[in-house]
Amino acid sequence: MKQLLDFLLGLIRGLLGMPSQSEPSSTPSRAEDVPCDLGMHEVPESVDTSAVPFVGMAAASAAAPAAAPDVVSASAQAADCTVTVRPELGTVNVRTGPRIGFFPAGKARGGAVFSLSGASEPDETGFRWFQVAFEGGSGWIRSDLVLLSESCKQLSYITDADYPDSPTIPTPPATTRFPRPTTALLSNGYSSTRHPGIDLATAMGTPIAASAPGTVIRAIRCVNCTEERPNRFPCGPTTYSDEKWGYGYGNFVVVRHDYAVLPDPMREAMDDANLTGGFAYVLYAHFQELRVDLGETVQAGTLLGRTGNHGCSTGPHIHIEIRIGNVEIVDGQWLAQKAVNPVRFYVL
Repeated sequence: MKQLLDFLLGLIRGLLGMPSQSEPSSTPSRAEDVPCDLGMHEVPESVDTSAVPFVGMAAASAAAPAAAPDVVSASAQAADCTVTVRPELGTVNVRTGPRIGFFPAGKARGGAVFSLSGASEPDETGFRWFQVAFEGGSGWIRSDLVLLSESCKQLSYITDADYPDSPTIPTPPATTRFPRPTTALLSNGYSSTRHPGIDLATAMGTPIAASAPGTVIRAIRCVNCTEERPNRFPCGPTTYSDEKWGYGYGNFVVVRHDYAVLPDPMREAMDDANLTGGFAYVLYAHFQELRVDLGETVQAGTLLGRTGNHGCSTGPHIHIEIRIGNVEIVDGQWLAQKAVNPVRFYVL
């Protein structure tokens, strides 16, 4: 009778796609450490990722891909197709799922080589993710962090769009950090609780340029800032919530930079925060005038504006804040992004 019941239960489990009682769970034990109520399996900072192993073969150890014959089988195509982490990158996370928030299955250094197992549809930020195989497991890497070998083009799910015509990720400067945008003296330093940025005491009208390639994702012009009254002080909640005063920043812009154009200390901070492959957002405030608009692409040296004394300000200066995250747009989410000391971005 028991054998009959076991058979019927096994049949029902099979029809429902459930594992049998004798099968071990396929869920990694690490995932059990992540609370279920976290959206998209976001990894909180409290979760220790220091034990995550490095995976992937070094480029010198990877076998050179064989010349593709005129007709190849699917298995031969998969074997010939390799995925290489961009050599100019430091460390990237190989995640358990095709999103930044998934727990890392491993870490890979620039130049590490994997075989390709699959690809996702574009995520909410527009990036595809490639599933890669390594000894003892598999994981996912975002498409802009890797290079595909030519033989991958034979796979049906790989398109020309997966092969950019020219490199989109420039190498960070040899100094590892960018020069400060002005030689003006530091008048107010960074404090995570009191002042989450730095102030440089410039003369009125000092030009401020972008430090690296990026995109302007906020460009707010202070409607209440007039020539007769460009600022107000002291300020309170009313000013900080009023767009007409630039939320206290006066005329300001926010430039979003991709992970791979950032100096090593910035990328280390993002790796530690499980934001490998994410973005850095640099806010420049209290301009006299802006010279860029929302959505504009900037390069290193692009003029952003000229410094002023606008908004909640007591004298001419440029206020700079830097935060990191994984969202493309920070409207209404600025304080939700993690603040970073600008000393990781600039030589101060």
